[in-house]
Amino acid sequence: MSSLIVRPYEDRDIEGYFHARDMTYNNGVRTPPESRVFKTTQPFVAELDGQVVGCFNVLDLTCNRGDRANLKCAGIAGVAVAPEFRHLGVGSRMMSWAVPHLKAQGYHMASLYGFREGFYRKFGYQVCGLKVEISCPSHRLPRLAPELPVRKIPYDAPEPLQACLESFAKNLSGMNIRNDMHWGRVLDEKKSIYAVGDPVEAYAIVDHAIDFWVPQRINEVVWSTPAGYRSILAVLSGIAINKSALTWYEPSTTPFYSTYLEQGVEAKIVRPIMYRLLDVPGALAALSPVGAGSFSVTIEDDLISDNSGVWLIQDDGATVSVSRGDQAGQSIDIRAWVQIYLGQAGAGQWSNLPPAAQRFLPESAIYCQEFF
Repeated sequence: MSSLIVRPYEDRDIEGYFHARDMTYNNGVRTPPESRVFKTTQPFVAELDGQVVGCFNVLDLTCNRGDRANLKCAGIAGVAVAPEFRHLGVGSRMMSWAVPHLKAQGYHMASLYGFREGFYRKFGYQVCGLKVEISCPSHRLPRLAPELPVRKIPYDAPEPLQACLESFAKNLSGMNIRNDMHWGRVLDEKKSIYAVGDPVEAYAIVDHAIDFWVPQRINEVVWSTPAGYRSILAVLSGIAINKSALTWYEPSTTPFYSTYLEQGVEAKIVRPIMYRLLDVPGALAALSPVGAGSFSVTIEDDLISDNSGVWLIQDDGATVSVSRGDQAGQSIDIRAWVQIYLGQAGAGQWSNLPPAAQRFLPESAIYCQEFF
């Protein structure tokens, strides 16, 4: 009988790990020895009868709920199974093992970009929020002049950007509040960082395309004030002066769409991210109080029994307490619950929650600026 186990990576796994990864993400090209390193992630492997046949990585992230909580979040990346071992349940075993393991490691939340969302829903993940890709021909960009002073920020000194990012995140859920390691993943000597205002009220990260009259992708645009947004758009229009178009991402509350949309500009939903609550009571207790009152909810979670059952949430305006309840509330599956927790607009069961729950978990735009 075959033995399939999932465990943390060990040095002896290097050939099997990179074979699975290269065949999935690198067109089958062998990763050179000098690049076989794990700079910011923790690797895991699936072993079938003593042979490594699959792998995935975990990146330490956070996941905010507006300005009320910043949860420890596991970013699942690089899920791969060697082609000759697919359809044997390897991917399913890795994902079903990871959920309780990551909870035991102290994570409240997990997130990932799924190759097929239906596959990850089997393990309690659900799509949350919208990422809007704006593609704007250069001649359709608004003609604005910067209202704030413009400067470049060195890639190895991003500290002036931190407060702007945190202010941007306060109006959203699902955001990673970066530390030095996160900034190091995003920035390198090839990136140019343009900032407006002192202190910074908006910034854009750009990997400049050297050719003329080609589309230019803007890696990241973040703003904390309307003047900052207008000023960074003015900077972008300057970048576009010898390009055919610019492309960048904004949350579902995109000000460009609501204020500057023109014929020829495309705005489309892309790269849906999925979240999974790992610690239901811990995530609820982490929220700052708003005086919502008390309510009960019954959670159904097939993979983490500690999450299942009745929970009583009490918010008196000074503290939030979460305990086991004895009076069943509305029964909600863990997939729907993560949408409700993060504030998914129009989440299927949100409107049926008691008023206290709606006050405690109001709707919010959900957005993740990280790619992993």
